Amino acid sequence: MGVSWLWREFKKDGARWPNLITEIRLVVGFLPGILYLCNHDRYSWQQLTATFLFVLLASTDKLDGYVARRTDNVTPFGAWLDQFADKVLIVVALVCLSFVHPWVWGVTVIIATREVYVLYLRHRSASDGIGDLAVQQGGKVKTVAQCVMIGVLIFFLPAASGSLQQMLVVLAVSAAILLTIASGYDYHATFSEAKRAHRQA
Repeated sequence: MGVSWLWREFKKDGARWPNLITEIRLVVGFLPGILYLCNHDRYSWQQLTATFLFVLLASTDKLDGYVARRTDNVTPFGAWLDQFADKVLIVVALVCLSFVHPWVWGVTVIIATREVYVLYLRHRSASDGIGDLAVQQGGKVKTVAQCVMIGVLIFFLPAASGSLQQMLVVLAVSAAILLTIASGYDYHATFSEAKRAHRQA
């Protein structure tokens, strides 16, 4: 999958209704992080709008897929674009949070490393003739946990030491990191098993 494939598929399927929804989500996905960078003071209109937009975009993740299935417009480009929009929403928000709260860089690096590694596994799987690695259930749960974590971080940071807000932040971050690592290992195990089966075939 290269730039030429993306451009060809965009010209062919980019104007389909489900993909237009995803493209809007992709563009608007930059706004929560940018608004938070502009003003992250608690209850400022930028911080509240960033929280609202992030929660809205995260909760409508399945909307484009639902429309695609109902209108019989499911395409490989649409499936790829949907996953890409999710990653942009999460990574941009995390990077912007990291500039304001440097400790978040650790979380950002873990999540970004997992995404790059899974992308590498999918590329290896396709190039070795093993086939595409299907999205694992753990990957979907991981995405939900990451979105919950980011929503908590945008709304509750900075959290006073020992407060309920700090407890929620710690729980959300811990759950997201554990599920991110577990999901990455799940993809690694799936790839290793598929590669072993391919060699024996």
